[in-house]
Amino acid sequence: MNQLWHFLNSEFFSGLLVGTLSAVGGAYGGHLIAKRQKIRDELQQEINNINAAIALIFDAINTLLVFKQEAVRPMLEDFSLKLKRYEEFAENTDDIPEGILVNFHIEFLLDAVDPPVVPLARIESLIFEKIPSHGRLLGATASMIRCMSALNGAVNRRNAFITDMMAKEYQGVEGYSKYFGLVTDRGRVDETHPSLLEIIESSMNSTIGFGRIIQKELVKLGKRRARKLGDSAPRINEPNFGKAERSGLLPNEEVFQNWSALYREPTDDEPTPVLQRWLKLLSD
Repeated sequence: MNQLWHFLNSEFFSGLLVGTLSAVGGAYGGHLIAKRQKIRDELQQEINNINAAIALIFDAINTLLVFKQEAVRPMLEDFSLKLKRYEEFAENTDDIPEGILVNFHIEFLLDAVDPPVVPLARIESLIFEKIPSHGRLLGATASMIRCMSALNGAVNRRNAFITDMMAKEYQGVEGYSKYFGLVTDRGRVDETHPSLLEIIESSMNSTIGFGRIIQKELVKLGKRRARKLGDSAPRINEPNFGKAERSGLLPNEEVFQNWSALYREPTDDEPTPVLQRWLKLLSD
């Protein structure tokens, strides 16, 4: 027993113990540093994915704004102007069929338009698979996908309507009634065209509106993530739609306030799994 005690108190054992503990501590410290770096890399990748999604949603919104300005606005304005002219003429004409054929003529706008093409699949993949998304961001993405589908469907159906109008060469009251969705002299109503124009306008504005919500939520999410990395964090992209807003191309944001209010605002107090591991390591 005395020999064991002398051994435990010897300089040899003390050196051996210190060396062993140092090796274990160094290995653990290196492991901890490696884990922290891995989590930092994962967090930085999240921010990179957020910036990529912001760039894509900017491209999608910009494409829709151009489509609205160059295709939809002229289409709606032309329809409204010519419908007003027709109604004013009809009010002052006793014999509509004869008067229309003899004294009134309107050139229908029968130009087909291509549906807008936006990178929606890539946006969906990033938000649903690569980004720690929350309720409002997920809801806005799902709503944008639905509205985009309605927009493209209405555009394609209008193109089919235009093809039918041109093929059958509708004349006189029948043509005006079909184009404007009015009652014919036989008491029939076909509101296909005005209904499609209404769907195109509403679904387009909704798609843009939900896209703007996605963009703003991504920016806020990116800034929350960037604060966790400090000065080394990538810069968060912030698109500016001031020119479009001044041109009246952006839908009224108040329309979406009730929808947005359904979702609670996320905070830094609700970290994702990556952030949870990061915060745990920082506290060790």
